[in-house]
Amino acid sequence: MIALQDRPTDQEAWIEQTFDCPAVRNGGILRTSAHAIKAGAGMDRFVAEVHRRGFRALENNGHVVVFCNRKSVAILRPKDVSAA
Repeated sequence: MIALQDRPTDQEAWIEQTFDCPAVRNGGILRTSAHAIKAGAGMDRFVAEVHRRGFRALENNGHVVVFCNRKSVAILRPKDVSAA
């Protein structure tokens, strides 16, 4: 029998399910919404998991994109536009 404290919380189950997909396993991209994250595990827990895995995440207009690898991320800009 599993003790109550040994069972994953709903938040932990959500994290496990979210990060258990081919995109994550293969170093691809995970896309979700900030609303889904807040409802599922909470933004702090989600960001902690992204960091624990060494991934990078970006948020824009309620959309969250996670780069599921340890490579650097660059924002692409035309050469004639200054960084603002």
